[in-house]
Amino acid sequence: ETYNFYKWTSPQVTQQDYSVYVTYQLPTTFKSFTSGLTSLQARVSSTTDASVKMQIYKNSGGLTTCGSNVTITTSANTWQFPAASGAADPSTCGFVGGDSIVFKITLASKSNANAYIGNLGFTFSNS
Repeated sequence: ETYNFYKWTSPQVTQQDYSVYVTYQLPTTFKSFTSGLTSLQARVSSTTDASVKMQIYKNSGGLTTCGSNVTITTSANTWQFPAASGAADPSTCGFVGGDSIVFKITLASKSNANAYIGNLGFTFSNS
């Protein structure tokens, strides 16, 4: 299997974070996000020295946090695709047409461990 991805590595002995922000403006015809279908593809070389987390925000004139950080990587050396759930699932965050969804994806690394991110996916319906 092959994937497009971004890789973050740090030689420092203390954790170094790198955040990527992705913004998508919802169409005015937006109705709702589909529960359980917002996910990020990620992988780490070590669960003690690297991690990937995702925080979702609603932007409707100001940023509102949707739940807490979603830990994406829970095991090493395998691609993972966990879905946001509970309050972190955008289907529970009250989005309306014209709002923007903002994804803050934080890769953390120390001691030359690798953190990778790939595809970001979400599904919604229109009214």
